[in-house]
Amino acid sequence: MLLGMCCLFLLFLPANPGDTFASQPVFSIPASWLAAGLDTSGWPTSGYNTEHSAAYPSQGTLPALHGHLLWQQNTGGPVFSSPVLSNGTIYIGSTGGNLLALDAQTGVVRWRHAIGQFLNDSTPVVVGRVVFVGANRTWVYALDATNGHQLWAANMQEIIKAAPTYANGIVVVNSSNSATALDAHTGLVRWKFHEIGFGWPTTASPTVQGQIVYVALGDKTIVFAFNLQTGQKIWAYNAGDRLISTPLVVGQQVIIGTWKGKIEAVNAASGTQIWHYNINEALPRGMSIDGIAGSFATSNDTIFVGTFNGNIVAIDAATGRLRWAHLIDAPVLGTPVIEGNTLYVSGGQTLYALAASSGKPLWHLALGDIRSEPALSIGRLYVATVQGDIDAVE
Repeated sequence: MLLGMCCLFLLFLPANPGDTFASQPVFSIPASWLAAGLDTSGWPTSGYNTEHSAAYPSQGTLPALHGHLLWQQNTGGPVFSSPVLSNGTIYIGSTGGNLLALDAQTGVVRWRHAIGQFLNDSTPVVVGRVVFVGANRTWVYALDATNGHQLWAANMQEIIKAAPTYANGIVVVNSSNSATALDAHTGLVRWKFHEIGFGWPTTASPTVQGQIVYVALGDKTIVFAFNLQTGQKIWAYNAGDRLISTPLVVGQQVIIGTWKGKIEAVNAASGTQIWHYNINEALPRGMSIDGIAGSFATSNDTIFVGTFNGNIVAIDAATGRLRWAHLIDAPVLGTPVIEGNTLYVSGGQTLYALAASSGKPLWHLALGDIRSEPALSIGRLYVATVQGDIDAVE
């Protein structure tokens, strides 16, 4: 009996970063804890929504920012993931080994949860009262957003670098060569797709539109469309080049970007190509080959993306034609953020504000090495740096 009681006690212990196992599930999350769909009580996917606006919703147009540092908080280690917002709280992962919850007004740490030092590009997402995050190399944790307590943990058996995506009670996780759908309440596997091979861990997050999830894995060249509920493959499109960017949905199109600078639009229902554009076609003869490492954002039928060589380009979403380009001469590794006619983009050590309609520079602010996208809220922009800081800019 004593042995049985000890085993039961161990079963319900939360997993520590050094553990080789974690109980699954520890807790079945009530339906009331999970908000349905995209709303003001969470940040359920990379970039907040399928348009990757990275702007937390508010009533009316957000005020323009002027490039002044409001506050700064150090996380204890370099930061490669992006800040996300929910109900006045910023959630951010740090290679210092923790997921932190910060007061969005002051930067004061509300709580921290140890998730190991491997957290790199895996940005958390928030749904209602739950935070989902890749942690400890291969795990996905569900945490109570109010206090950081662990609810369940699931081991993907592969390295996780991309943010998970929540939709309709399902958490979809891209790992090195797999896409896995987990029950959001328990962490149990609903379905899994695996591509054979070894390569660079996946940096692109899943993108969900309706009942379809779009996935680009590892260093592969194919983007897949799966049924969200069943995992049945709907179509596959081979771009012929390594895919890094998170797929972007614009109307009936899925926009994808490649390592060597190709931007392609494919039909969201059938996977057939609609148009393509190569950012290298506009380069002067003799210039080094450019490529895309970050992801796309869209607003007013325009697609925005940055490149390795520091070009910010605006592409017509309907035709794939170049609208404007602006050189900041520093690698753009994150996703632009758009609000009204202002485009915020990070490159190298600096945050830039550009006119979204023309690319005209408005202001810039040196903050430190920025490898992820900012998050926008009312009157301020939150930026993470490799120096380990979270900066609030107004």
